[in-house]
Amino acid sequence: MARTFRFMPIDGSTLVRYSSPGSQTNIPVKNGYFRDHLAYLEAVLSGTMDTENDLSSLANNLIVVEILHAARESAKRGERIVL
Repeated sequence: MARTFRFMPIDGSTLVRYSSPGSQTNIPVKNGYFRDHLAYLEAVLSGTMDTENDLSSLANNLIVVEILHAARESAKRGERIVL
């Protein structure tokens, strides 16, 4: 069975990783672009950041849109949608 992790930001410099209801780990955010959207934009535009696998990438956002669309269709039809 695959493990599922959830990440929640608690502030601009720390994420919390939940691996089970009673287990959590604080993860410091080392890159400034997670804290400052303008620093992130500057890094992308200057080419100093590889955004291919970034959480903000177009490819990732298209996957999210596909999942949300399937969730809406599933709720409307009352049946499971396989992606």
